[in-house]
Amino acid sequence: MEKVLPLAGPVIPTMSDTAAPMSFFVSILAGVRAARPDVRVDQYLTPLGRTVLDEVGGLCLDRIIERVAGLGIGQLLARPLSAEPIRAAYTDYLTVPVRGYDAPILLLVNVTDTVVPSPLHAALIAQFAANDVDSQTVLGTGQHTQLSPAMWDAIDAFLARIQSTPTQR
Repeated sequence: MEKVLPLAGPVIPTMSDTAAPMSFFVSILAGVRAARPDVRVDQYLTPLGRTVLDEVGGLCLDRIIERVAGLGIGQLLARPLSAEPIRAAYTDYLTVPVRGYDAPILLLVNVTDTVVPSPLHAALIAQFAANDVDSQTVLGTGQHTQLSPAMWDAIDAFLARIQSTPTQR
């Protein structure tokens, strides 16, 4: 996501049927706003953008989707997100570390996920492997966050593994 956000700006037109991706977009901005007040996210937003971020901060996903239905990125942004310091802030906020873990990681990946496409999963898996991260990947064919029976089995096995291994921190 951090690779695409620099393209976001006030010139992006409103498109139909984009409430789900818009919910993700406003959630990222709300998260950066909360995590990095020094970046002053509000200076990148229109008055409508500030209102939307104020409103979605405590909402669940289904309510966020309802709130952003019919809205577009260009309606929420007063400035492009390619400028600093916001670009460094959201890159840091969104980037998954690929080294330095002191415990194993279980990745449950749906190859048909349209929220986080498979090439992004593959890049993360490759980076973990290149950095000798103790990780296990289980592939499924569901949608984002949907767990298959094989994934549930992998969770059980993973938990049994880490619970039987002494902590070495």
